[in-house]
Amino acid sequence: MLQVTETINIRPENIKKLRDTLVREDEFLNKEGVTTFEVLSAYIWKSRCRALNLNLDGITVLGFAVGIRHVLDPPVPRGYYGNSYMDVYIELTVRELDESSISDIVKLVKRTKKSAYDKKNVEEELRNIERLIKEDAKFEGLSDSLLFLTDMRNIGYFESVDFGWKEPVHVRPLTPESAKNLGMILRPSKVDPSMEGGVKVMMTLPRDAMVNFKQEMHICVSDI
Repeated sequence: MLQVTETINIRPENIKKLRDTLVREDEFLNKEGVTTFEVLSAYIWKSRCRALNLNLDGITVLGFAVGIRHVLDPPVPRGYYGNSYMDVYIELTVRELDESSISDIVKLVKRTKKSAYDKKNVEEELRNIERLIKEDAKFEGLSDSLLFLTDMRNIGYFESVDFGWKEPVHVRPLTPESAKNLGMILRPSKVDPSMEGGVKVMMTLPRDAMVNFKQEMHICVSDI
């Protein structure tokens, strides 16, 4: 089936409304606060799942990376500039995701992020990663039920590198065919100053599902 990759702009005022609505209606989120990634990951995961019309009794998984540099013991050596993160996953049935409120999904994301900061959990996960590398484990046959969402807004060099004609105004990563399970949250184009503080959501889906995804995201963002 033909896959297409497109970006959707989400304006800063809509993100603010989404976050404000959640903290106003949920006591836990009012106390803990809500990040842009947390609220968008909930909307994106739910919208994508509906767009693909997945089996309600099947399993759907949301994955994302969490930085762990500050919890490593012993700490990374001084001068180390490589990555320090681990992947975490949330697993629900499609029915559970479809019937869950956005606030419930956001709380799942928050709890999963928090679990990544537990030192025992980090040590166990790093041992597991080391084992998989030694075994040269291969993961094949990933279905549409998996979404790995990555937030690339704060990488830095995308916005600051001068290629000889000043800083870029628009950045869009190339997506290989294998990226059908990957979603990206990116900084918006600088061409439109009113998008400052907003985001671009980049997604790869079958053509028909992409139409549905845009509709679902529009409903989510508008229904506030």
